[in-house]
Amino acid sequence: MKIFVVLLNLVLLLSLSVQAAAHGLNMSTAQVTLRQNNHISIRVHTSLKDLLAQLNWQGKPQSFTELATTTQTKLKPMSAALHALFTKSMPIKFGNIAMDSKKTRLPSPQQLQSKLQKMLAQQVMQRHQDKHKSGHHSSNDLVIEIDGFIPKNAQGSQIDIGFPKELGSIMVSYNKPQVQTLKAGKSATNYRQAL
Repeated sequence: MKIFVVLLNLVLLLSLSVQAAAHGLNMSTAQVTLRQNNHISIRVHTSLKDLLAQLNWQGKPQSFTELATTTQTKLKPMSAALHALFTKSMPIKFGNIAMDSKKTRLPSPQQLQSKLQKMLAQQVMQRHQDKHKSGHHSSNDLVIEIDGFIPKNAQGSQIDIGFPKELGSIMVSYNKPQVQTLKAGKSATNYRQAL
């Protein structure tokens, strides 16, 4: 009964808010950024529902509805499987040397539970309204942030990232921002950049 009340509240909350869906490619994306010539950050954005359909863990529920209505305690094995996927199953190397001080940030079991419940409520609403959302990068998607440093003894200037197969097709972008430190002026701090 408590689960039904939670779902009903989520459906009502979602029906009161208007959400605009961005149209685009239906695939995972990754942004690789090199800062200060030695710091790498990677931001992966993927469909949580699609990823969980591909990911296996002990005690995985048979249906998405069962998964979305389970307790936070029962979501801990799923959370651990996600963490292992983006730490152990996603090597980041420079030549044959692994990234230094690698840190991976994922949503907590509580945040995952909230996302799953919102997704279920949206799914229920779409069935009743006969609308199909075909956008990409919704607020319920999974965002993973990984960062670390290029090892000092790494040779060459190439990064090799082994994205897990569970992500499916993935579009990767790379950028290297130009960073400047500006000294404070008397009346203003001026910044100029050729475009």
